[in-house]
Amino acid sequence: MTEQIDLSYIDDVADGNKEVILKLLGVLQKNLQNIPPQMRSQFEAQEFDTLRKTAHKLKSSTASIGIPELTNTLKAIEVSAENGDTSEVIQQNLEKVEIYSEKINEQITDKIIEIKLGTF
Repeated sequence: MTEQIDLSYIDDVADGNKEVILKLLGVLQKNLQNIPPQMRSQFEAQEFDTLRKTAHKLKSSTASIGIPELTNTLKAIEVSAENGDTSEVIQQNLEKVEIYSEKINEQITDKIIEIKLGTF
């Protein structure tokens, strides 16, 4: 993943309020930590409808940070789970989501530090 998160939408929604931005980033960070393992468990249990819904939830919560690679991968999981596509396709996309989530979380941590230091 080469893209950097873009917080302009979150900044607009929060009207520049740093406390609100920090709260939104905290929720996003929590989702990126908790939802990919849930998706992995749902995949392994072959709960494809639940996996589809969970992928949609994460896609919705991450759409505000401008990373189309993640959004498109989550959409692909949604479609694959809905259409009953091969487990291999879902497996490959889950691995991407796990990697993206880790890298995005690192970027969010950096942004949180910038905001707290007043350099954002």
